[in-house]
Order: sequence, then structure tokens, then C-alpha cells
Amino acid sequence: MDVETKGHYEFPYGDFRRVHRCGVISAEFRAAQYKHPEIQQALERIHELLDGDHA
Repeated sequence: MDVETKGHYEFPYGDFRRVHRCGVISAEFRAAQYKHPEIQQALERIHELLDGDHA
């Protein structure tokens, strides 16, 4: 996908050095909105790890 399109950045969550919590949350909601359950579950796990919820 062309990097100049919005589709290329459909699930932005960081800059390859840091994971941005607000980006993870935003991508988590977007995955739910567009019915991507596998992506949503993975982002939920990342969110838990960022918040220290290692259950």
C-alpha cells in the first residue's frame, strides 16, 4: 500500500522506537469499529502491558 494514503496508516500506534499509549487506545477502538477482532485483541493485550495489568 502506498505510504501516501490514509490506508497505509490505518492502525498507527508508535514511531518504531516507542509505543504511544494514546495511539494503542485509538487503534483499539478503530479495530473494534471496523470489526477486526484479532487486531483488537492484540491491541488490548498491548494496552494491558502498558498499564501494568499482567493478568
